[in-house]
Amino acid sequence: MFRNEMKQTYLSGNADEEGPRMNGNAHHDYEMGNGTDSFNLQKNNRSITRLTSRLSPRIRVLLGLIGVFTLITFLRGSGNGNHEQEMFDSDAPAWDPALPESARWSLTNTPSYSPKKDIPNIAHFVRQINRDKDYTPKAPFKVEFRHLLSYYSCHHYLNPDRIYFWTDTPREMLEDARVNGDIYTRALFRIPNLEFRPAIFPNVTAKGVKIDQYAHRSDFVRTRVMAKMGGQYLDDDAWVLRDLKPLRQSGFDNIFSLDEGARIAQAAWLSKPMNPLMLAFARLQEVVFNGEWLRASNDLVTALMVHFSRLPGDRSSLVLEKDAFFPGYWIGDELNMYYEVHDHDPNFQEPVEVRTDQNVLETFQYDFNWGWRRDWRRTWIIHGFSNELRARNAFWMFKEFKGFTPAYILSRRSNIGRALYPALRHMLDTGFLELEAKDLVAPPSSLDH
Repeated sequence: MFRNEMKQTYLSGNADEEGPRMNGNAHHDYEMGNGTDSFNLQKNNRSITRLTSRLSPRIRVLLGLIGVFTLITFLRGSGNGNHEQEMFDSDAPAWDPALPESARWSLTNTPSYSPKKDIPNIAHFVRQINRDKDYTPKAPFKVEFRHLLSYYSCHHYLNPDRIYFWTDTPREMLEDARVNGDIYTRALFRIPNLEFRPAIFPNVTAKGVKIDQYAHRSDFVRTRVMAKMGGQYLDDDAWVLRDLKPLRQSGFDNIFSLDEGARIAQAAWLSKPMNPLMLAFARLQEVVFNGEWLRASNDLVTALMVHFSRLPGDRSSLVLEKDAFFPGYWIGDELNMYYEVHDHDPNFQEPVEVRTDQNVLETFQYDFNWGWRRDWRRTWIIHGFSNELRARNAFWMFKEFKGFTPAYILSRRSNIGRALYPALRHMLDTGFLELEAKDLVAPPSSLDH
């Protein structure tokens, strides 16, 4: 019960008009003012001053505490929680892939977005198995050597807390591959911290547009995984050349690289979980997809990058030059730059590795003769466009090696061989991959042809 009487002042109606007094019985039969809708701010301020001057110190303290509590509640509601809730609004599209019940992400355990946190050191691969019209798997689960190098280079250079392998391959088929698969397939299951996760690859959008291409179905899965969990996404012919930690800790929500022209490529990128750009990307895919090859992937994320870049203080995207993740291309002679075998030059030596204790005046090499060789020091990840080799039947580039084999990489007579040699050398030296002597020299029997 209030000791002092209080007067209620209304901002609608005449500013000077006061409501009824509030006594101990706290009746609420207020009578609203009947003047015009405009009010005089100065008069209103005087009314508020008269009101507060009549309050006892105890009431003033009580109102102050209520104000502080209200402010804290508002700030909590406007923080990171709204990004999490956005994923679970009733009008939000369904999120694929469906995660296992034992590890289902919810409001309590989904990583929340924070502009101050680093991109998490987890990695994602997405793999569909070929199926017939009745959705029956057409062939056993198999890992080619080129794919194994992608998975292993991720493990070797990134040292991720977890590698998530999203696939629709049945569990019994994976188990059979682990036990009875070829040497490269069995090796996949020995990579530390690799975890298989079941994925649902959609074949129709919420708007009823059919998703016929395997690549487009994967687009929907990888975008939702990265929007939810963040981390580092890699196609299975994207090979890591060095640690991405400086990029993860750069402070940007997303790290992209350009392909040809001014378009962002999607075979490799990094993201913080639940960041606004990726949430928009994942939702808008359902809206804009119409079957065109890049409309709901490269083109959409590029347009969103430009859109978000106009925000004040924007740090939604760091867009790297083409050489960072996509130094080559699949059109014209770009594949030759990657894969073509050249004559061996016993006199060539790679540039000296730079160390902090070196004198740059003594070690810097300006007029370095690279010849046919690519300078990989500007590259973090190589997307190999290796499926295009089959599409073109371009295995002539491998010459006596006849395919993408360990012997081909160990020879270092191609740019891809030079780039991937350290990862393969580590696989062999540590005993992770044990090959017969005949597999280490040309001409091997190609397992990839």
